[in-house]
Amino acid sequence: MKTNKKHFKVFKKECKKLIGSLGLFDWELCFTHNDLDCRGNCHTQIPGFMCKLNLGVDWGEGQEYKITNKDIKRTAFHEVLHLLLTEIRGCANDRYMNIQEYDEIEHRTIRRIENFLMKNTKGKLK
Repeated sequence: MKTNKKHFKVFKKECKKLIGSLGLFDWELCFTHNDLDCRGNCHTQIPGFMCKLNLGVDWGEGQEYKITNKDIKRTAFHEVLHLLLTEIRGCANDRYMNIQEYDEIEHRTIRRIENFLMKNTKGKLK
């Protein structure tokens, strides 16, 4: 099954909403809708804080499968979580990273997750 312009619009809107909810305001964003070998992906460049969020066109699910907005929103959520973890992943690749820098990035990520969950569960974590 293939995604269309309507799906891309939902993907882009959902990504922006989630990025705002998670406080990921440092990133310059670009959205694309093109052929991938997966449903979506997230490419980042840390030095410039540039992010490209991509929605795949061909999901290869078969003709009988109908892509829903829920599917698109879940894909957006998945890709935005990759963006959220980008700095932590960058730490793993930086052999000169010191523990204080890592702790700062780790705690910033935890705070973003806390704020997101508290906002979306109205403060009632189960």
